[in-house]
This record gives sequence, structure tokens and C-alpha cells, in this order.
Amino acid sequence: MIPHSLKESFKNKAKSALFRNIITTISGTTIAQAIQVLAAPLLTYFYSTELFGVFTLYFSIASTIIVIATLRYELAIMLPDSDEDALQLINVSVCLTVMLSVISFLFFYLSSAYWATWLEVPELALYIPFVALSVLSSGIFQAMIVYITRQKNFRLVSVLRVLQALSFAITPVLFYYLGYEVSGLVYGYIGSQVMSALIIILVTYQILIRAFKQWNIGAMRMLMLRYKGFPGFNSLHAFSDMLQNSIINFLINAFYGQTALGLYSMAYRVLRAPLGIIGTAISQVLYQKMSENFNAGQGNAVIFDKTVRYTSIFSVPLFLIIDIIAPASFAWILGEEWREAGWYVIFLSPLFLVTFVVSPLSHLPNISGYQGRFLMMITTINALSLILFSAFSSINHSIYYALLVYSLTWMFGYIILLKWFHQLSHKSK
Repeated sequence: MIPHSLKESFKNKAKSALFRNIITTISGTTIAQAIQVLAAPLLTYFYSTELFGVFTLYFSIASTIIVIATLRYELAIMLPDSDEDALQLINVSVCLTVMLSVISFLFFYLSSAYWATWLEVPELALYIPFVALSVLSSGIFQAMIVYITRQKNFRLVSVLRVLQALSFAITPVLFYYLGYEVSGLVYGYIGSQVMSALIIILVTYQILIRAFKQWNIGAMRMLMLRYKGFPGFNSLHAFSDMLQNSIINFLINAFYGQTALGLYSMAYRVLRAPLGIIGTAISQVLYQKMSENFNAGQGNAVIFDKTVRYTSIFSVPLFLIIDIIAPASFAWILGEEWREAGWYVIFLSPLFLVTFVVSPLSHLPNISGYQGRFLMMITTINALSLILFSAFSSINHSIYYALLVYSLTWMFGYIILLKWFHQLSHKSK
């Protein structure tokens, strides 16, 4: 028998719009992440650990630029009371994305040989100019996803995430059969980004037409000034995060080689799955709800407490199970050459556990106007973790110890961030 109080609690949650939106978004992202996990054995069948290493280097460079494709103005789309202002911010985001794409193409086309020589990966000279296409596709996709979330159409967000995951699962295989046995993983990733952008343009073309019809340079300039904290602090914060991810990849490649980098990228991919399934879904919904609460003069302390409680209860046993089964599972599912990636998972799990708890609340500084302090704190954590990773790699040449120190540094830094977020959750407009 289920206690009456428990039944009533569940019914109340089921009636909550916030709870329904979270469940809807989680359902879509669960399917999307499941597709990525199920596609992993297929991709490792066609592509070796070394090729995954080369792909990771391209991904590192591209994602560092992608994260500032709109100078983070796409996040501001969620905040205005007026939908007309939100549409103008779509114009701002698309315009900045196009401009950065052109700059990226010129820069990487002219410097492609340098990147290939510096990272000692000749193939990168062919791939690097395509960063511009990745930036253009991702910038448009990001802006429209935020607008759809603003409209509370979480079902559509979920469908689009599933289609995005499907495209990345399919396109590398298609490129392999088209004769791109070496470059298919990179070209498949680029192709999936283009497909995702085209799909979201087809789905939201009426919104884009409305936005372009209302194109107003004066209004766009005013909104850019109103939300200047996003390019000033938030874009630097996002760039710092992605730069940190890129640098750790470059360091692994430099200290341990492409094979180790390929193994690390697969371990990272597996540990990112819970964040993609739960953390990202909750973050999308909470950003919309916390923005509403803040603008309405309410605090977000209740949301903070519930989020930390439930994510902690879920994440500790989840990551414990992952740690126990990782080495054997990698060897059984992906092949014996990938067993080492399972050991990487164990040493990286403290980082991802605390990130799982903290990341859904990471919009609190944006909402409450503390982007500058957030940037300073996260930059310090990033720099310290990279310095310690390099130091341990130089001293004992064991990637296990280096990854553990890197992971624990992040964990303690994020615990400090969580305590600060608790203070911000009590603030309102």
C-alpha cells in the first residue's frame, strides 16, 4: 500500500506546470542521450581511438568558437517581458552569428597549416575551415531553441534534441560508406550540425519571418546595451569554460598522445550522458521559471533547495554504479581497446557528479546580474585545474593521477559555487 500522503505529494507534483515541463524535457533528452549511447558501439566499429582523438581536437576548436557564436545574446531571449523584444534579440543573435562565421572562415582558412603543425595532426588542415559552418549552424540552432523554450513549447524542444542526436548518429556512418573512412567522423559531425540547423529553420520559419519583418536597428542596439552583461561577462564565462575543455584536450594530446585523447573523449561522452538527460533538461526549464520568479519579485530559494536535494539523491548512486561497471562495460560493448576509457571514467566521476548538481542552477548569476563575479570564480577554477593537471602530468606521467587531481579540483571549486548560488537564490528584482 502506498501511503496517502505520498500519493497526494505525487498528485500535486503531477499537477505542477514546472514538474510537467521538466518531465517532458527529460523524456526528450533521455531519448536523445540514449541514441548517442547506442550509437557509440557503431561509431567505434567504424572509427578507431586515434580517429576519435582527431575528432576531439576539431570539436575542441569548433566548440570554443560556437559557444560565443551569438555573444550569448541568445540567452537574453528568455528575459524580456515583451515578445517583440525577444524577436529583436533573435535578429541580434542571427546577425552576430553570421558575422562571426565569416570571421571564423577567414581566420581558420589562413591559419589551417599552423593548427595542423602546432597540434601535430596534418588532417586538421582540411577540417579547420569548416569551423565557420559549425558556428553558423549552431548559432542559429541555439537562438531558436531558447525562443521555443521561452514559449514553453518543451515538447518541440525535446523533439528537436532527438532529431539532433539522430543526425549525429547517422551522418558519420553515411560518410564512411561514401568513402570517407578517415575523415567521416569529423564531416559527419559537421553534417549533423547543418541538418539540425535546417530542421529548426523549417520548424520555426514563421517566427524567423516575423523577427526579420520587425527588424529595427535602434531597438536591437538598445537591447544589446540593456543586456550588455551577456557579451561582457557571460560570453567570456562560456568561452572560458570551453577554452578549458579545449586546453585539457590539447594537454592530453601533448602529454599522452591521440590514442589517450580518443579514450578520454569517449569517457567524457559517457559521463556527459546523465548531464544531458537530466541536468540540461532541468536547466532549460528552471531558467525559464527562475527568470519569471525574479522578474515577479520572488526569490528562487525553494527551487534551489528542491533541485539540490533531488539531483543529489539521484546522482550519487548513479555515478557509483557507473564507476563499478565502466571498465568491463566499455570492453564488452565497444571492444577491448576501449577498456582503458572505463578507468578514465572512474577518475573523472567526482567532477561530473558535482557538475550534475550545480549546473541546473548556473543561470542564477545571469538572472540576478552577478555575471562578473561568476566569471572570476569559474576562471579561477578552470585555471587551477589545468595548472595542476599539467604539473602532475610532468611529474609522474600517469594520466590516472592527473585526471584525479583535475577532477577533485573542479569538485571543490563547484562546491564553493553551490554555496554562493544558495545566496543568490534569495535575491529578487
